[in-house]
Amino acid sequence: MKIQIKEVSSSADLNAFVRFPFKHYAGNQYWVPPLIRDEKRYLSKNNPVLKHAELQLILALYNGKIVGRAAAIINHKENEASGVKHARFGWIEFINKIDVSKALFKYLEDWSKARGMTALKGPFGFTNFDKAGMLYEGFDQLSTMATIYNHSYYPKHLESLGYKKLADWFEFIAPVPQETPEKIIRLSKTIYERYGLQDINVKKKKDIQKLLDQFFPLVEASYADIEGFVPFTTEQIEFYKKRFYPFINPDLTKFVADKDGRLIAFGITMPSFSKALQKANGRLLPFGIFYIKKALKKNDLADLYLIGVHPEWQNKGVPAIIMNAIIEGFRKNNIKFSESNPELETNNKLHQLMANYDTKIHKKRRVFIKELYELA
Repeated sequence: MKIQIKEVSSSADLNAFVRFPFKHYAGNQYWVPPLIRDEKRYLSKNNPVLKHAELQLILALYNGKIVGRAAAIINHKENEASGVKHARFGWIEFINKIDVSKALFKYLEDWSKARGMTALKGPFGFTNFDKAGMLYEGFDQLSTMATIYNHSYYPKHLESLGYKKLADWFEFIAPVPQETPEKIIRLSKTIYERYGLQDINVKKKKDIQKLLDQFFPLVEASYADIEGFVPFTTEQIEFYKKRFYPFINPDLTKFVADKDGRLIAFGITMPSFSKALQKANGRLLPFGIFYIKKALKKNDLADLYLIGVHPEWQNKGVPAIIMNAIIEGFRKNNIKFSESNPELETNNKLHQLMANYDTKIHKKRRVFIKELYELA
């Protein structure tokens, strides 16, 4: 099976790259499509991350037909901060033919080595706000707006090509309790009183807007030790504000400050947009925007999108405050179930907190790595 690798070099190529998964997952009830317009914009030269990152998109062709795709990425800012020379792969898709995946990864590895990289890891995006981790359990579960869905044969292909586990993430789902566990209520009250913590009242979206200058530095501090973390630039912060701000419901957020008014913790949850995006099928018009707005206002499922606590406060029970408030917001908005974003398997403190609720792990995903010097 002779596979041709074509570098994406035109708007027509980019269009084909973005649209390939729509055919690849046609009829799959668990895949959640992106918005085509947003995906094109994100992968274009207008993305501010490309001021300090390299990107090459590729297509795999067989007899002129697209059978796979991938993105080769080097985030120089990450490498400088961590002292490594790692390339990333992302946006990876391929049919169930080893010749296809082998051709894609040969290109990715050769591209990375030609630029002096010593390892290739993924799937990752550019930053921590991008989708990451290849699904290896939970193929019969509905995906989310913020996570990757892939066919069950993907991890097997990577393992056969010499890729090994770098990190695993788990995703939890749980019914929203009719009452908050008494243990969490007592703990929250004690923490507030002991440290003089205070809530930051957020009633409207414009209230959140005022917090964003403190929010992004706190995200960086909270997630600095996570694999693949990349600090944000000013341009990226403005880019992400515009990208995610429309999806936020203030009732499903929580912001906590210390006694001096400094933001130390946050919880951002969102109504699930999975079914709305499936109905939109990549387009906002004519009806996609209606499905999304409806999901924002009326929904029985929420995604625990992002929870962060400043390192100075991570061992003082502050996550319990965030969870307590989030659950109250869920009940207020008639949310019946909640699903976490991917959480590191080594995040034992979060796992212990989740044990207070009727949670179960329903998806597992993995980031792989391959040392490239072994190929020389």
